[in-house]
Amino acid sequence: MKNILFLTDFSEAANAAKNACLSICEQTNSNLHALHALDAVNKYMTMALSSSGDPMVPGLEPQMMLKIVEQHKDQAQKEMDKLKLEFDSFGLQIETFVSSNDMLDDVNDYCTNKHIDMIVMGTHGSSGFKEAFVGSNAQRIVRYAKVPVLTIRHDVVPFKVEKMLFASNFKEDAINKELPRINEMADLFNAKLNLVYINTPAYFENTPKSEKRIKEVLLSYRLDQNDLTIFNDYSIEDGIIHCGEEQKADVLVLVTHGYSGIKKWLSDDVTETVVNHSAIPVLSFHIRD
Repeated sequence: MKNILFLTDFSEAANAAKNACLSICEQTNSNLHALHALDAVNKYMTMALSSSGDPMVPGLEPQMMLKIVEQHKDQAQKEMDKLKLEFDSFGLQIETFVSSNDMLDDVNDYCTNKHIDMIVMGTHGSSGFKEAFVGSNAQRIVRYAKVPVLTIRHDVVPFKVEKMLFASNFKEDAINKELPRINEMADLFNAKLNLVYINTPAYFENTPKSEKRIKEVLLSYRLDQNDLTIFNDYSIEDGIIHCGEEQKADVLVLVTHGYSGIKKWLSDDVTETVVNHSAIPVLSFHIRD
């Protein structure tokens, strides 16, 4: 863990993630980066459509919008300067960047150019129509980011990772292959890694069969000494959250395919749902090509 990227919109949720960044940098001696995305095109469309339903309404001509974007950029840079001073007071140096292009493209480009190992961001969560049809920025980052993403919904002070809970069906080879990387992350935090399988009515499997299958997987990756829990619930998402709460986990760990389009709609979207609803921080990994 050499470089951590803190994504911020300067909100209360972002402040919770900021405090976590402080703790993580102290634990891992990592370099810290911060990125704020103006997402100028989305702001333009939102302002225009909320005014009249027409993106070309009077008063929102390109020249006016450019001026507004520059004002937002100046204000964002001032906030970044404050952030830099705050981290300086803790003896931590931080490199900052204000993005005025597409957020997802800029985040992935920054991660590549700066060799980012993990993204940390706050999430407000979303539900109902917004969750089903729009989604949150956290969902978008989790789906498309090329590095692990830690999402934090509520402030946890001090942020300390002593127990990580990894949930999986342990049936997909592509996900099982990520087990060593997840174990390395737990070792980095000197945390205990608990493994959990959620048994639901829709995907019911008797416990002896589950245990035998999963233990064979764990043995193949030399993780058979880790605690294994088979947790019963009505849905996979609820089971992950409820098991995490019952075990007092500090972080929930999930692996996502990063699907989009029709393939995404046909998948369970478990990771994104947990990110939106879990009060416990969620660390999501992408399956590597």
